[in-house]
Amino acid sequence: MNVIPGAGPAQPPLRCYYRDYFNDPANDPFLGDYTESLSPYSVAIANQNAMVPAQVQDLALSCQSQNVPTAFLLLLPDGKLHVFVQLSRFAQRMGLPQTQWDNVSFAQKGDLFHNQAQMVVWEPEYFHQVNGQIRVGTAATIDTALAGDPDAIFLGPYDDADAGTELIRVRRTCYVPPSYVPLLLGGPMSPRDAWQVLRGQLQVEGNELSCKPLVDFLRAAITLSQANPLLPLLSTPAPAPPLADEQLMLHRRRIVEHDFPLLNSNHSAVQQNQIAQQLGILITDNRQNQELADVRRAESKVKPLSLLIGERGVAILLRICNVVSEEDLPPFWREFASAPKSQQLAVLQFAIDDKKRDCVEPEIQFIATVNLLTLLKTLAFESNSVNSVGSGFDAFLFYEQLEQEAYEASVTWEALMDGSAGATTADLAPLLKAKHLRYTMICRKNSLILSAWFKRRKLQAGPMDGPNFDRFFQDVEEDNNWEQRIPAPVLKQLGLAGFQSPGGGPGVGLLPGAGGGGVADPPPGGGDNGPPRGPPLAPGLNRNGLPINLRLNNTAFNPLFTVFKNMAGVSCKSVKDKIRSGALPVLPMSKVEPAKSVCLAWHTRAECNTNCSCFYDHGGGSLPRVSIKKNKLSDILSNDNAFEILLSPPTHSTLPPAKRPRLSTPLPPVVAPPAPDISQDLGTYIARDVKLFRELGWKGLVEQRRQQ
Repeated sequence: MNVIPGAGPAQPPLRCYYRDYFNDPANDPFLGDYTESLSPYSVAIANQNAMVPAQVQDLALSCQSQNVPTAFLLLLPDGKLHVFVQLSRFAQRMGLPQTQWDNVSFAQKGDLFHNQAQMVVWEPEYFHQVNGQIRVGTAATIDTALAGDPDAIFLGPYDDADAGTELIRVRRTCYVPPSYVPLLLGGPMSPRDAWQVLRGQLQVEGNELSCKPLVDFLRAAITLSQANPLLPLLSTPAPAPPLADEQLMLHRRRIVEHDFPLLNSNHSAVQQNQIAQQLGILITDNRQNQELADVRRAESKVKPLSLLIGERGVAILLRICNVVSEEDLPPFWREFASAPKSQQLAVLQFAIDDKKRDCVEPEIQFIATVNLLTLLKTLAFESNSVNSVGSGFDAFLFYEQLEQEAYEASVTWEALMDGSAGATTADLAPLLKAKHLRYTMICRKNSLILSAWFKRRKLQAGPMDGPNFDRFFQDVEEDNNWEQRIPAPVLKQLGLAGFQSPGGGPGVGLLPGAGGGGVADPPPGGGDNGPPRGPPLAPGLNRNGLPINLRLNNTAFNPLFTVFKNMAGVSCKSVKDKIRSGALPVLPMSKVEPAKSVCLAWHTRAECNTNCSCFYDHGGGSLPRVSIKKNKLSDILSNDNAFEILLSPPTHSTLPPAKRPRLSTPLPPVVAPPAPDISQDLGTYIARDVKLFRELGWKGLVEQRRQQ
């Protein structure tokens, strides 16, 4: 044994038992009269004037604060009676944090074991009555039946006509007077043993009448019923032991130390050992709780995607990716949703860089910007309209130069698109260079294909083919209708209001004026001698449905014809007269109208008017009628240019004035070259160049002309 220096030999540990506590007459405040203490558990057969369960529970719980010992019996599913002592409630503590035990009742099952109590949760339902009346035998009938069958544990069930029986009502638990508690602390007892021991002691002491509720409880515990021939109706589910923490153990420890003061004053070593043991259990529980907290903390860092884009956004994204849950989405979305707001742009850039490496294109300078991040978070992948370049995913050419230049070009592009900055010549010049970020016909075509796919994908679930970007190039190879014109609203958003679209049609509005190489439209009615050619036209419109005598500017004028444009002394009419006389070759046929010639003024003068008889060659195709007030004439002009030599991309653009003040060096005025001598063989030159273009192509034509 361990010896404490100066304290002599160690004393054997003190053992405390509640059987000794209840045997002490000083702990029986009723002095042997238990009529009033058992009255709450007495229920009349008609159930009149019976206390409600809540009142019975309050009286039982008040005993702890009044120093009244308590003990209660329960018949558990094992068919035995168990005793529970010192019922108490864990009261909420003033000024201290709440616990999970607040306002929960606890009791100790049986006696102490090595000075430790086994706690259980005491449910309020134990104070309720058993459903319905129970037919039981009288005390004499039970004594006779047990004497006649030494192996009988239960009696009954009884019928209504059986002699020596009666109906009673009982609660599921019953209070046991202090002087009789030691008889039950030896362990669980069968109803037969409890009847013979406990009821026999009551009979000996003459307390059978004053303890009638307890006797009725024992009669119900030993009697089976017609409804359940295996267990009495009094049977109750076993109380559950709590997973006690330090606070609950201290609560019960205070009760035990109050009942056994020696445990607190003279045997601190035993107390410390018990506390250490309980603390070991508490440490284990705390370690488990900490592990669970770590798991919850790790899960909390993985934020659901719905917090970023909402439940509806998640549903749309699942449909776009054709998956059924967030776990099936690409890993980028989980990282994107969990990243702090300050790191979202970096996460997007890293994902873009990973995809560049996957595509074996690491040199491409694709810079993620704030606008692209916003577009991604709002799932605004499709364009608002076919004429919009400021919304949705737009395909564009990438920088292949320094990263800083790519970043500045991306920022400038977005500032122009969202209207936060005006375009100046210095802003737009880098964007219009070859291999730089520039909206092209191919880009727009693929953007429309991508936008249309996203619109269908958001409405259609299940498998779906991806967007076909190869279709445009197949149309080019097969010479299908691929020359898609960029509408004027698109050019205007790009700051290229005076720029010629790649398809060849005019890309800017119309200016009033006269001139051109065609003849004026005949009267709408068809003349005096003939019937009308069609329905009457609106006032101020010609047969083309356009304003009368408005000048058209060919913004895609090819510099090849600059020399003819500057021949101010030669009119288109004089050239046509020479063609009619045979002095000059005939003009080429229009691609739109193969049986008709091209418009000479449109291609050589870079202008014409709406009254021209060759108007079909200006934009191609029949044009729908439009309202002058809406000023949409430039938007509906087709892009199909009839003159094949003009298929080369434009080299000039007209930039709009800046929308914001900016210091920049103004561009020097353009000085027109002096007009050269007028050639009389204009038609011959045109026919010669067209033939060479058809045979050699644009590049071959240029090289052949440079050699001469």
